[in-house]
Amino acid sequence: MTLHRLLASLVLSVLCWAPLVAAADQREDNRIKCNPLMDHQYSYEEQIRACTWLIEFGDLGKGLSSAAQVAERYAGVYATRARIYVKWAKSQQKSGKRDQAMANYDRAIADYTTVITRYPLPVGVPAYKTTQMLLERGNVHARKGDDGRAIADYSAGIERLKPAEPGGDRLLLRRAETYRKQGNYSRAIVDLETSLRFRDSARNVAELAWTRYLAGQHRQAVQDAQRVLEAVRDPQRPRERTLVYAYKRAAETLGHALVALGDKDQSMLQFERAMLVGRDKEIKRYQQALAGHGYKVESSGRYDLATYQALKACVQAGCRLVE
Repeated sequence: MTLHRLLASLVLSVLCWAPLVAAADQREDNRIKCNPLMDHQYSYEEQIRACTWLIEFGDLGKGLSSAAQVAERYAGVYATRARIYVKWAKSQQKSGKRDQAMANYDRAIADYTTVITRYPLPVGVPAYKTTQMLLERGNVHARKGDDGRAIADYSAGIERLKPAEPGGDRLLLRRAETYRKQGNYSRAIVDLETSLRFRDSARNVAELAWTRYLAGQHRQAVQDAQRVLEAVRDPQRPRERTLVYAYKRAAETLGHALVALGDKDQSMLQFERAMLVGRDKEIKRYQQALAGHGYKVESSGRYDLATYQALKACVQAGCRLVE
């Protein structure tokens, strides 16, 4: 009788604990999937489902002692799901699925809004952390072409920051890029100049140089571009993507500005520098731009004689190669 009771007790224990173990396993599995960096292993649909399960059934407050900690954990999952929606939308845009991409951008905006309004970070957390969601939501609005809402989000983030606090340079850069897209070069220049007080970034100086060129401030554009090229002498070491971009942006800005100032020989050298730093991908972009101006070149990604001759003719004609 005693043995029977013991066996019955063991069976009952297994039956009681099995669902809890299964739920814990499911929670851990979904935590792994709910990560933007895991898109190489799981589909976007699987990742979104995992994040949604965590929000609805994941018991995210388990083991936490304060409401602030619970809010921060929920905010993290909502923000992660928003980033996955954005990555999915970008992929759909590249595939020509515009309507699906716009729908996913809207879903991302809804999740960012949830974080901003329902789960704000507690008092005492550095402002730059609280402005990250405004920056990311603004970026999504910008991708949708809603410049007004993008600027509103960037501005709201900027207003929360103290002078020289981390994060201000990125918010100001994004707002400047949006102003520039609208043709409001004077405001874009002010934002980019201000951004350098937060952080003296080669990327931001390069964007300032390009904006000055578009505004017709060609000599100042030359000075800013040269400043970047001197600071980043070898853009491939260290291999930081932002430095490579800044170097390339500065070189092509210098090329355009020198054309405007009449120094076409030096301009040619700068365009070649920009292409060679960007390698085959950048050469192909220039070839496509040259073809758009009517020059007969193939988008091969190789800097061949035909590309050289077309580039030289385009420089002599003063045509713009990049936007």
